[in-house]
Amino acid sequence: MTSVPPRFGAAVALAAALAVGLDWIVVAGAVHAPNTIPNEAQRMDMRRNIAPSPKARSASEGGSISRVRVAFAGKGGGGKSFIAATFARSLARAQNPVLALDLDTMPGLALSLGVDAGPEGLPEELAEERPGRGWVMREPIPAMDLVNRYSVAAPDGVRLLTLGKMPGHLKPSSSAVFRHVVSTFDEPAWSMVADLPAGVRQPSFGWADFADIVAIVVEPTAKSQVTAQRVARILASSTARVGVVISKWRPGDDAKAIAAALGLPLLGVVPYDDEVRAAESAGQAPLDSVPEAAAVKSVQRLLESLGDDR
Repeated sequence: MTSVPPRFGAAVALAAALAVGLDWIVVAGAVHAPNTIPNEAQRMDMRRNIAPSPKARSASEGGSISRVRVAFAGKGGGGKSFIAATFARSLARAQNPVLALDLDTMPGLALSLGVDAGPEGLPEELAEERPGRGWVMREPIPAMDLVNRYSVAAPDGVRLLTLGKMPGHLKPSSSAVFRHVVSTFDEPAWSMVADLPAGVRQPSFGWADFADIVAIVVEPTAKSQVTAQRVARILASSTARVGVVISKWRPGDDAKAIAAALGLPLLGVVPYDDEVRAAESAGQAPLDSVPEAAAVKSVQRLLESLGDDR
């Protein structure tokens, strides 16, 4: 469901030429903030500053949902970013501080969250290559410090951290810093919601290992289901709960049959929605512009379902 505004046309063109075998994608013009680490008093102050907003806290009067750590995977163009963004913001409204992780190199999650431009990746100077170990952190910086410093605020109190975007390339050092955050961020009260890149590459390299739940977003098409099968095979040994979310469902599509054919539990169904499509085409967050849309409501029900199962 995610559409790319015209200003990202060059990024789309470059992504089309991206070789599947590349290990790293570099973002040109990445922001290199000073490599300074806040002291404990500054950390506490930043924790207060990034707590859920009053709007987020008051959005769910009936109580909060316990911590959720979920990664959304699947074929490109299936509505993955829209679902992840709406899920993250709805979770934040249920009184949960949320870290949204954008691992996709194309614009998507930030726009669906309602952020004009996400951060451009983490500073490469925080990591170094060591013989026999590959790329590692120069110093053992706590993940929360990196989130405080380099994430950006999204609506409803969500914090957004981005791996990097096309055009350009993401150096392995920046990727190592991002992986450090993903693998070590374990704040007890915080939920994590990740939008993985389209296809099977990131699941293959363990980027979803942080998740308790991996939701494979599947359209009712043969191509989408083939991708889902491959992702499911990669995650077969994972300790996470793996299931499918049927996206762009239309009357006549048999969601239960698709899930059964994949051998995975059906987590939820999100219908095809012209209102959401129009909002995303205009670069607007559907949760803001069409909050009563059927697809938005379906994602919120998905949150309730997954929250109840935690």
